[in-house]
Amino acid sequence: MPNPFQTFAENPSYYYSKYGQRSPFRHYMKNPNLYDLGLKESQQEDRGVVEKFIAKIAKEFDLVLIQEYFNESLLLLKKLMCWEIDDILYLSKGKRSKKIRFDIDQSLRESIRKWSWGDVLLYDHFNKTLWSKIRDYGPSFQTDLAELEFNLNRILNNCTVPNVVLDNRRETYFKLNKKGAPKCTHMLRNDLTFTKLIRIAQYGEEEETGKVGLQ
Repeated sequence: MPNPFQTFAENPSYYYSKYGQRSPFRHYMKNPNLYDLGLKESQQEDRGVVEKFIAKIAKEFDLVLIQEYFNESLLLLKKLMCWEIDDILYLSKGKRSKKIRFDIDQSLRESIRKWSWGDVLLYDHFNKTLWSKIRDYGPSFQTDLAELEFNLNRILNNCTVPNVVLDNRRETYFKLNKKGAPKCTHMLRNDLTFTKLIRIAQYGEEEETGKVGLQ
């Protein structure tokens, strides 16, 4: 199967110039995280502007979670919010199918880091602050992390059918164990469905038959 990521990463400026203007996803072809946080495309080429924007974001957010260290990030969030362990339990959803995953060698990594250098500055800044907060967490961090991972496995075993991972060629997902705890249904809802349920609870909208499902 052709590797579209490699094709783009080997010459990103070419595809950005050729297809970016008419693509609805133009803003996600370069520095998508800065764009999502509010930095205009026209401002992303000025390093000074980017650094000031990152400093502004750092003042506005007490904690930024890092996906590669998601469980570690959740522990920091739990402590910041004075939550219990059950408040940060989750089941993975929307995980990209292996059928559309591609190997990324060092040269491709370097190409993307050079192309989306603004996002690299953003990531490196908050990755650094994450580990600083982990050091400040205290000596119980590794013990608390082990407890979280134990409970995540417990939820996985209770809420899903063992050894069954479904794949629709776009993403993989678990099959609900109908004998699991009542909260399992909620934990396996996708984000759009869960958002609708929250809005119904907030605004009193009537639930539309058949619109609020598991998938």
